[in-house]
Amino acid sequence: MRGIYSVAILNLKLTAARTMKDEKGFYYPHNLDFRGCAYSMDSYFNHLGSDLCRGILEFAVCHPLGKSGLRCLKIRPLEGRGWWSVAENPFQCLTACINLSEALRSPSPETTVSHMPIRQVGSCNGLQQNAAFRRNELGQLQLYFSRRETSRCLLKSCCQVDGKLVKKTVMTFVYGVTYISACDQIKRRIKEHGSIGDDAAMLLPASCYAVRATLTSLQEPFEAARSIMSWFGNCAKIKTFPEALTTTRNQ
Repeated sequence: MRGIYSVAILNLKLTAARTMKDEKGFYYPHNLDFRGCAYSMDSYFNHLGSDLCRGILEFAVCHPLGKSGLRCLKIRPLEGRGWWSVAENPFQCLTACINLSEALRSPSPETTVSHMPIRQVGSCNGLQQNAAFRRNELGQLQLYFSRRETSRCLLKSCCQVDGKLVKKTVMTFVYGVTYISACDQIKRRIKEHGSIGDDAAMLLPASCYAVRATLTSLQEPFEAARSIMSWFGNCAKIKTFPEALTTTRNQ
């Protein structure tokens, strides 16, 4: 069933792309959350979606690359293994390779006009905002939020493991990831890594152990984040509590 669902979602994305491909440009309506982060209201085909969506979408209004833009474009295809078909995000890698090829063939690569969005990864943006809300100095040091030379990577501070193993769990910690979801995230990463091999009996216990270690290591430096998440949760409960108005007409 999961395979059928994936094919259906893919068809919806491609249908949306074919519908809009001849438009000169279009806009996406967005919702804002309580932090001011914007999320597209389109469910299937948007710039925050899968690798396929991100590889197809381009800016309608373009500008010359410039020195820094050309540098970013050179870095982009090198993610993954360098060959677009086996890269972590193959369609985005292919798009970057095409754009870079056009730029390098130009007499002036830095003045080449590009429509391609270049994405730069933040360091746990949700936790950064929580650390800023509470002025959490310990949390800021873990998130490159401070200019001190002692700042260090949050993923490395969790435990001595491959950062990719715990990255998604750490990123979704601030959004209230459940134990089961976190276990599923890490289990997929362990399978990709191949460190346990074909021993399925060890996969679940290893995932559970890694989840407990990861979430426990986040408790101390981000206790303030937990408290502010609880505060927002209480606010939401109060805000959504059903209210009734009694008037003289219904007494």
